[in-house]
Amino acid sequence: MLHRIKNRAAYQVASVRRSLGFPPYHELNIPFGAVESIVRSTGAEPWFVWAIQNRRTRGETNSAMDWIVEHIAKDKLIFEVGCGCGANLIWLAQRGYHNLVGTDRSSAAISAATQLADLAQQTISVHVADGFVPPEKLIGVGKIAVLLAIDCIYLAQFDLIQHLRLWRDRLAPGGCVIFDMVDQSFDRFPNNQYMTDDWGLPEEKRRSTQYVTRISPDELKRKAAKTGFEMIGKLPGTEVPPRYVAVLQRVD
Repeated sequence: MLHRIKNRAAYQVASVRRSLGFPPYHELNIPFGAVESIVRSTGAEPWFVWAIQNRRTRGETNSAMDWIVEHIAKDKLIFEVGCGCGANLIWLAQRGYHNLVGTDRSSAAISAATQLADLAQQTISVHVADGFVPPEKLIGVGKIAVLLAIDCIYLAQFDLIQHLRLWRDRLAPGGCVIFDMVDQSFDRFPNNQYMTDDWGLPEEKRRSTQYVTRISPDELKRKAAKTGFEMIGKLPGTEVPPRYVAVLQRVD
């Protein structure tokens, strides 16, 4: 029920904004009315509807996209792990990027991504694959300029050192990894052990937190240095939970 209410509200606000002529810079240039239909028909997570219709409010996503547009040439290979329904890749394609690959473990999400890209008349390459390490067969002869992981790696126990070492091997010299991370300071928030959507419920009805892995920026810098990276950017994310976007560059 909560998802349906959020979806309706997001759709109404976005529709009003577009009718008034506000530039939908961080939104996808696709008919919002079709998004919910595609997500529902493919069996993808309903959350994707809210995420697409509310892109303009999602600080972690916008920070990552803005950094790419400012620093990365449009012909470079951008590879997103945990790409979900492909919204970030479609957004980049709409801004002229044309070497875009993504993976997700959910076949339903990948099906939705394919249909949404067709609707947007954009070309992206998306595939079903487990984990957060790009399969070498999908990279081709080149190497990755940007490896993107947004809204995914902190949702389970995550060995950052191991993944940084594996990611480094997939990156071109000077390539970057961009991902959002929940700051360990979240441990000091009341009710941080519960899912944020459940904070208003009686304690016995609350589910365990979705924010499993939490790493402070200082700890992340140390782990990056150990694995051949330099943290060149700490971008704004969200306030609750306290979340930042890290930009790590391969050091050669």
